[in-house]
Amino acid sequence: MNQTNLNGDKWMHMNTAKDKIIANNSIVEYDIEIIEEIIHEIINLHQKFSYMYGNLCSLNLKRNKIRDVVSIMDNNSYLINNNFLSIVYNYLEELKMLIVDIDLEERYKHLDFRPRTKDPESVFYKIGHYFAKAGKGTYSINKCLNDLLGFRICIKNFDHKCSIFYTLCDYIKEEDYNIKCIDSSKGDYKATHIYIKGPSNKFFPWELQVWNLDDREVNYESHKMHKQMYKKSAEIHKNGFTIVKRP
Repeated sequence: MNQTNLNGDKWMHMNTAKDKIIANNSIVEYDIEIIEEIIHEIINLHQKFSYMYGNLCSLNLKRNKIRDVVSIMDNNSYLINNNFLSIVYNYLEELKMLIVDIDLEERYKHLDFRPRTKDPESVFYKIGHYFAKAGKGTYSINKCLNDLLGFRICIKNFDHKCSIFYTLCDYIKEEDYNIKCIDSSKGDYKATHIYIKGPSNKFFPWELQVWNLDDREVNYESHKMHKQMYKKSAEIHKNGFTIVKRP
């Protein structure tokens, strides 16, 4: 990398976004490199898993909407398409085996690394919520079911507004893999969510949540309240939403 030092601290002739990240790393008060490492770990898992089990989902998850897999019954209850439920169930079963086999939780335990698969009941409520909210099911399936597999890490001094971090995510998306990074902080909940999407709309996205270590306890409580309200909202809207058991 070519560099010119002006006044002892100004870097010139940066060739890539990666160069900028490296040059500015000294002003970042958290371990940005470990986050990049974990993102790439998850990217590798997502890519291998999605190609290996690509036959689990034949739908275009971006083009197909929630309303395409949900029907309104005569009694105003909502029924999820049985074939689609089978796709989700089978996917979740394979994910459960995947997280048993990986060692990321042990390797990154100093970051309180937590993997989890979404439980089927939460999937039902989330589909019901997206079907009932404004738009009446016009949301893409991959927008609704973007966290069938989720991970969480806690990073000391992490800054959810850090422009260098977003530059890193843009670089990864441009050079390596399709990801989306969002500051999802709302109220007491403070978190950045990274969605690992991949090159195909037949791949279910996965989610990585990045928390500041100082927010961990408050986030736990906020997350519990959000889940309760989310479930309550879905119950109110669904009017007898029918939970279809696995065939």
